[in-house]
Amino acid sequence: MNRIKKITEIPLKERSVLIKKVLEQTDYSVKQAQELLKEHGVTAGERTLRTHKSKLLKTSVNKPRINLNLSDTKKQVNPLEILTDLSNRKRYLSKTKDIADISINVKHPIAIMLGADWHFGGLDVDYVSLKKHVEFLFNTPNFYLITAGDDINLMTMMNRNVSARAEAMTPEEQVAYLEAFINKCVKEEKILACGWGNHDDEWMEKNAGFSIVKYLTKNKVPYFEAQAYINLKVGSQYYPIMFTHKTRFNSYMNPVHGNKRMQQMQTELFGTEVKPARIILTAHTHNPYYAVEGCLPEDRVILVKTGTFKTKDLYSRRYFAPGKIGVPTLVLDPNTLNHQIFPTPWDANQYMTGKK
Repeated sequence: MNRIKKITEIPLKERSVLIKKVLEQTDYSVKQAQELLKEHGVTAGERTLRTHKSKLLKTSVNKPRINLNLSDTKKQVNPLEILTDLSNRKRYLSKTKDIADISINVKHPIAIMLGADWHFGGLDVDYVSLKKHVEFLFNTPNFYLITAGDDINLMTMMNRNVSARAEAMTPEEQVAYLEAFINKCVKEEKILACGWGNHDDEWMEKNAGFSIVKYLTKNKVPYFEAQAYINLKVGSQYYPIMFTHKTRFNSYMNPVHGNKRMQQMQTELFGTEVKPARIILTAHTHNPYYAVEGCLPEDRVILVKTGTFKTKDLYSRRYFAPGKIGVPTLVLDPNTLNHQIFPTPWDANQYMTGKK
């Protein structure tokens, strides 16, 4: 009987008022209400109670049955207000774009190292070669970097136990390294853009619901969480780049099949207002490769796939082939349209300087 107020608190003016009060203050059945009234000296037949209950139901037809605002049951929810609140809330969330404009105001050629699948933190990474490439980036003028994902190993998919045990550093240590690396690149103006990967973004999103790389790069460098388009201007020349970590299109016979499909889908992905991409970059397969279509610079399109520094991992050796080190490097001329691709940064530097 604790579910309603005590009957003694209800003013006993007349019999029908008492019955109404009891029926209003309880969700008991007619029979239960009848027993409650009887305990307080009021006798009422089932028919009488059903009549009163029926009248109450008719008068409450227009009352809201569900109220979403639990803090104030008298206030009705306005769905338009909720939509407005959600729109305002999105303004405070980290924003990313699929298209970015980047300009490098120079009068001399520049080089862009195309990196991905570095997998820092894994035991099966060639750290000697990785250090060599990173040192070259920081020590060589006019060289920049675009990363296309999987910069850290971050084995958070624990169903792959063998790979998870092949970690040289904890996830927290790997994230701290990546943050330090990005900060140094930004400080020395070496990095142009970062892209999503399955190790550092996709798996983190599945387990934690957000991307750690997205927040490490926030307000520092353009970050792309999907297929990306960079309207890159070097000097007076434009070299549009499309890139992503991996596509849903694959071919065992053609390593850059996914790149070609991206090229064919450019309008579908980015609309008709952007310029045709001259460089299309993908990663993920740990097998460096590039193909050049067209002869003259105005017709030339470079399809390129990055390699890896993760060369000994069991997953690749068991199901595919050991990964190959490869950081293909672009050379872009600022004065006349001329974009070239080289297998290593050292080859690109030799082309730019004439020195081995």
